[in-house]
Amino acid sequence: MTDQDKAQYLALEKTAKEKYVKEKEEYDKTATSRVGTSKKSAKGKKRKSANDGPKRAWPPFFFFQAARRATMKEENPDKSHKEIVGMLGKEWRSFTDDEKFVYVEK
Repeated sequence: MTDQDKAQYLALEKTAKEKYVKEKEEYDKTATSRVGTSKKSAKGKKRKSANDGPKRAWPPFFFFQAARRATMKEENPDKSHKEIVGMLGKEWRSFTDDEKFVYVEK
């Protein structure tokens, strides 16, 4: 590219950088410091705190599993938990998208 062609992109970069610096300064004024607040458990993993944000949503299969596991266990009392989950997975894979939609909505 020629210097003239590059000039427009350099100007865009400069304005974007200025906007970033301004927003970063505003954020730093309002953000609470998290330095030194995280503690580690005995195994060295960082513990979760109330400031870590919301928990992640369950995948649709987990909602299906929660709804269906009890009846599957009643139908197959001699099966282990691992076998029950395997059967639930097989049943889930056989569902169409329309049948899965109920759990996707949750």
